[in-house]
Amino acid sequence: MKNRHAFTLIELLVVIAIIAILAAILFPVFAQAREKARTVTCLSNGKQMGIGLMMYAQDYDERLPRVWTNVGGPNPAAVGGGARDWKDDIQPYIKNSAVMRCPTAPAQWPGYGYNVWFATGSGISLTEIEWDARQLLIADVQPTGASAVDRTMPMGCRFSNGDTRFQADLRHQKGLIGIFADGHSKWLVESMGRTRVTPNGTPNTTTVVCSTGRPDSPELGTWWRPTALSP
Repeated sequence: MKNRHAFTLIELLVVIAIIAILAAILFPVFAQAREKARTVTCLSNGKQMGIGLMMYAQDYDERLPRVWTNVGGPNPAAVGGGARDWKDDIQPYIKNSAVMRCPTAPAQWPGYGYNVWFATGSGISLTEIEWDARQLLIADVQPTGASAVDRTMPMGCRFSNGDTRFQADLRHQKGLIGIFADGHSKWLVESMGRTRVTPNGTPNTTTVVCSTGRPDSPELGTWWRPTALSP
């Protein structure tokens, strides 16, 4: 009868060490794979929102949704208190409110914001947009706790009162999802979520303050305000 050989303590420690090393190598890979899947889902959300925007524009004389509309309720500032916004306007076309929630930040509502330079009370006409394939309309916006925001602007920007809640969120592998004025959506690298530097002394005469100075300056060069010099 053969004697059974038990594992020694050293052998057990070696096996445990090997398992720990493999886990340390594989867990980040699994995490990246999960985030990649979330990014794909977010891209799908963006595509649906882009289709909704284009369908809305076709029904309203080529004009994009307003950012916010008072529909006569007693308290428009309250949620559901007599106001509607761009999310409400495109909902009849996409018929799925879940696309407004980013899978990487599921607790945040909404997960996306309207470009502040297009967030007007009358809506922007598509004919006013010169570079529609490079003009960002909607992008991931930073989480703000209980105070949901539905507009977005580049990293490095703030409102003149110091409010930075509307900055874009580079939540997808150091990038963000953007929906453009021609209806397509794409993942943008980190550098495309930030502003560029303008020459010293550039005056700021706008209500939105960026690290670049004037957001309408050609040197801004981001997807939020594309110019002939933009990527």
